[in-house]
Amino acid sequence: MTSFLKKLQLLKKKSLDGEEGSSEPKRDPREGPSLVHQPSGSQDPAIRRTSQLLPLLIKPTPPAPTEARKKPPPPPLVLPELVQRQPSKAIPGTSKLEERRPQLPETAKEATTLPKLPLKSSKSTVSPAGRKKLPSTLGESTALPELADENFRYIWDSKILPRGKTLREAVEMLDEKEILDTILTHLQQMVQASAVEPKNMGRKRTGLPTETDSDHMAVVGQTKVSRTSSKEKISLYRYYGLKLRDTRHKELVCESLNILLGFSTQDETERAGVSEAIGLAAFCHLREILLTLRDYGNMMYARRSLLLEKTPELQESKSRAAIQARTTLILCYGHAAIGAKPEDMLTQADLIVSEILLQFRGDHKDETLKKTFMKSVAMVSKALQESQREDVVFPYKSELVICIIDVIEEEPLGSVSFTILHQAMTTICCMTILKPPLDYDVKSDLVRKSVKKVFSLPALKMTRLKAGSPTHLTQTQDFYLQTINACNNMLTSLLSETPNMEGLQEILTHTNRWIESEKTYERERAVKSTIHLLKFVSEHLDFDLSQEFSLLGQLLALLALRTVDSVKEIGQQAAEAMYHLHYITMSKMVREMEKKHKNKKGNVVKWMREDFFIPGPAVFYNNISKVAKAFGEHLTTDQITDLVLKVIDNLVHEDKCVSQAASVLLSSFLEECGMDVENLPMIVKEIYNHLSTIRDPLTKEETMKAICNLASKRLNGVVDCLLESSVECDNSAVQALKNLIICMGYIKEYNILGTQGSWEKLQQPDMYFEGVFHLIRTLFSFSKIHLKMTFKQANAYLRHLELMERTVGMAFFTELLYHGEIGLLFVKQDILDVLREWMMQPCPLMQIFSIRGLGHLLQHPLEDESLEALLPPLMSCAFDSDRNIAKEAIKTLQYMFQHLVVEEYGSMGVSLIPHLLKYFNEEDNDFRADSISLFGTLLRGAAVSNSNRHSLKEDVLQSQVPLLIQLADPFTREVSKDVLAAGTSFMKWTDVPMGLFAIENYASLSSTYFNLCKYLLRKSKHKLPDMLAQTMQYMKSKYISYREAAAILIGNYAPYMTPDIVSTKDVEDVYLAVRELQGDCEAAVSNAAITAIEQLFQYCGHRISRHLIPHQLMPVLKSSLEKENLEEKK
Repeated sequence: MTSFLKKLQLLKKKSLDGEEGSSEPKRDPREGPSLVHQPSGSQDPAIRRTSQLLPLLIKPTPPAPTEARKKPPPPPLVLPELVQRQPSKAIPGTSKLEERRPQLPETAKEATTLPKLPLKSSKSTVSPAGRKKLPSTLGESTALPELADENFRYIWDSKILPRGKTLREAVEMLDEKEILDTILTHLQQMVQASAVEPKNMGRKRTGLPTETDSDHMAVVGQTKVSRTSSKEKISLYRYYGLKLRDTRHKELVCESLNILLGFSTQDETERAGVSEAIGLAAFCHLREILLTLRDYGNMMYARRSLLLEKTPELQESKSRAAIQARTTLILCYGHAAIGAKPEDMLTQADLIVSEILLQFRGDHKDETLKKTFMKSVAMVSKALQESQREDVVFPYKSELVICIIDVIEEEPLGSVSFTILHQAMTTICCMTILKPPLDYDVKSDLVRKSVKKVFSLPALKMTRLKAGSPTHLTQTQDFYLQTINACNNMLTSLLSETPNMEGLQEILTHTNRWIESEKTYERERAVKSTIHLLKFVSEHLDFDLSQEFSLLGQLLALLALRTVDSVKEIGQQAAEAMYHLHYITMSKMVREMEKKHKNKKGNVVKWMREDFFIPGPAVFYNNISKVAKAFGEHLTTDQITDLVLKVIDNLVHEDKCVSQAASVLLSSFLEECGMDVENLPMIVKEIYNHLSTIRDPLTKEETMKAICNLASKRLNGVVDCLLESSVECDNSAVQALKNLIICMGYIKEYNILGTQGSWEKLQQPDMYFEGVFHLIRTLFSFSKIHLKMTFKQANAYLRHLELMERTVGMAFFTELLYHGEIGLLFVKQDILDVLREWMMQPCPLMQIFSIRGLGHLLQHPLEDESLEALLPPLMSCAFDSDRNIAKEAIKTLQYMFQHLVVEEYGSMGVSLIPHLLKYFNEEDNDFRADSISLFGTLLRGAAVSNSNRHSLKEDVLQSQVPLLIQLADPFTREVSKDVLAAGTSFMKWTDVPMGLFAIENYASLSSTYFNLCKYLLRKSKHKLPDMLAQTMQYMKSKYISYREAAAILIGNYAPYMTPDIVSTKDVEDVYLAVRELQGDCEAAVSNAAITAIEQLFQYCGHRISRHLIPHQLMPVLKSSLEKENLEEKK
């Protein structure tokens, strides 16, 4: 037991750090020196900090018994009656204590009073001859020499003690109740003296006589406690706790605890004293303490529920008192946990933690409550660790961490006050030692919010400016650095919960983005944290490196680019981080290297760990080329892709040093591992697209070198990708082309090409082939003299070995088919065979050329040519994920079915029908119209077959809302009307009203929708919930006509939104969506929304919760409901 109490004492010295319960409390330098037992006119800092007592009143206490009155007694004191009995439920496992649990008071009075000592019983609890000490506590008093009876002799001066006995022996012979009551009397007088001090200060300012001059204070002065320091007061509380621990009678323990909790908790000294007393008593009476604390908490909760009936002023006062009471309870639970026996603590850990959570989760929290909560959580964690059992589990660990996350989030961003932030992260470190590990979501949220707060702290220079005195300046800087270190320690402690690569990546996901911050201090912190994490991994042999390190490429790029940071220290730190990163990378493959010095790719490993021991961590500093040599061989294809894409993004960085470093890193990596680049087209396209935006000449030159390095590894692939991304035609080539056209006499065509912007398109990489298409069509619009010769030349280019020339020949070949004369000069079947062959190639550019050429050819008369063989590959292209290929294929299919009988061949495209639905909202007008038109064409072809009819019916119903919306678009109105009619025909709805789809006969869009919805919903009312969901999506469209149409449709749906079809929740969701549209900036949309709301109110108003309807719309609801009632009566 002695060793346990010594540990407890050491824990308090370390953890409290000058807060509640500290043996050496920190004083405000403005308060002056602390005074102990000074005249009443002096000012004690502890007394000045004392606030009002809890407003708990009861009858005054009668005078003390005669044997205890050697000196004149102090004036009678008033206490809350906390010793009444009432039945209550016991905590699990405490049924034997149920009959002797103390009862909590039912009411509280308003006046400020002090706790009242219970009346002494006529019968002694223990015989006057002495009392036996608890077997488990024999000799424990000697373990705390500062709490020896000799140090509190002034308390026993008023007692008649046996002569010839030491004070300790004499006190042990006293009745247990008398011992506790005597100490409590002195505690009570100290609290009273602290409560009077603030009043005296106010009276002195106003010139009124103070209570120091009164008889009352004179009596208090005789007790030697009118001026007691915080240290002495807490010592007396602890002395009381020690005696309470040695008490054998459980009822007396509960009674004393109730009285102790009745003391004022507004002052931190009182809170610290009460909680430390409870902590000492918990060693023998944990169950009684938990029972009393829980009942006291229930009482405070009942009082808080009555605040709603009070005035605002009284509510604020009571709220402050409630927060202080919750703070005291949380602190008491923490001390009870740390003071209890480990075996007792383990059985009650769930209850302790749940009560701490219950008290913390109130509506109002101040800074003291937050600090106390985290302090108590740390105490519980320490107590659980002292059990030294491997199977111990921290109960409600995730819930506690979520509360701490909320505390962190409530801290202002960039604040120079970071005490709570530091304590929060330190508490997390204490918790991570225990099981279970945090789940992914909680850990991710914790890391993200903590890193954001810490990395966003103002720079150290700013904290120096905002600090006060030189002493405060040093303390602020020290605590600032401690907070940064606490964050790093928290990250490694979280990593130690799950020591594997997945856990590392969970953290790096949130720290990596800060490495790119524009603020120097944020970058520096992010890089330091990365070093901290990587060093932790590299130094722990038990760390599981078997999992894939998917973030390696991205992290490597970020660190490599920081080695040239404008701040030298950041560059050196980034190099050090890469040093540890390489160590981790090589450690992952150490077993394979023991067998043979080859990596997973089968290549001989060139860079071993020993290569770094001579130059040390600075090996990568200002030497980016070594990064590729060290890491390139060991990166997977995905890691290479991530690294290259991140580097490409930095080619246009504002900092010239960073952009140049990015180009060197890109060039060296593509040279080192260009053969392993998997997604070559995307990489080349990204580099190509960035070339035009690179400003620095050296960066651009090195980037071109990177492309050459890649081409040296995979020449054909790079050239193909460049041509597919569009070939850049330089100014000299364009000028030569202009001169050639003029010399050939195409003056009119030349001017048209200039008007169309064709010359500019030829010089833009992404518009190059569009420029070629314009050039070919325009050149032969008026004169066909050179048409045949040009087509023959294009055909010859198709056989060139150079891919560049062959691609340009394909562009000319297919675009010349735009002119119908080609079909008269050459065999069209041979041309179709060539186009079919190209269409089946994997090259997207060849597919686009072939589909485009086929589309041109299909617009001319075809008699004997066979087109059936072209339909399957064309259908396949329509399914392609490449938008450009799909667009050309859908457009060409329209022309195809002008030559093929749709009723005969349309069944081949049935599977394409649902795929076309996703293009009904395409921004490209031509693409959207072609998709809708082909949908109707294929639907007419499928109508003659019974196969897949059921699934196609669902597609037809799914298309109704998009087609109704398209009726509001002039570009797609006609085709949408025709497809709606085709849909009703496919569904075999025979009772279609005459002229239903003749929308030109309707006066407005509203009347169009009214008639169409009336018919369509009669036929497919069961699909109304799906139609509502589709329509609500259009209410968020960026197009005005779509939003207006959606609002009008909602209004027309309203009469059919009956409870058996549409749920009340869906009705309310629709109403909220329309109400949001009511504030649209466009008047037409707003007016349509208002009309829709009126219709919703008329037919569904009784199903919408009134709290969702603003007061300005209540008259509209009333009138709409009245209108509905009148219609029902009619």
